[in-house]
Amino acid sequence: MVGFIDEESPLGRRYEMKGDQSGFYADARFLAPAEMAALLEEPGFRDLAFVQALSCEPEEMKAVETPVPGYGRGSFVVVRGVKKSDGV
Repeated sequence: MVGFIDEESPLGRRYEMKGDQSGFYADARFLAPAEMAALLEEPGFRDLAFVQALSCEPEEMKAVETPVPGYGRGSFVVVRGVKKSDGV
């Protein structure tokens, strides 16, 4: 399971722009969900399932969001995959 900020989201774009101005973001690497999927599939993870949250700016949140399936609307994405060993 991996959680990440979607680089294609408004929050991801904002954080990437801060990279030059902030020591915290300078070494951060933001990925699009398709890039993350490719990185996970390369070593053999399958059955990837995505959920997303942070559908608004963090400063505008009034309550904790319930994650929804997929990606593309939320800035924070979690992906789960299964890696089967050769013997299974």
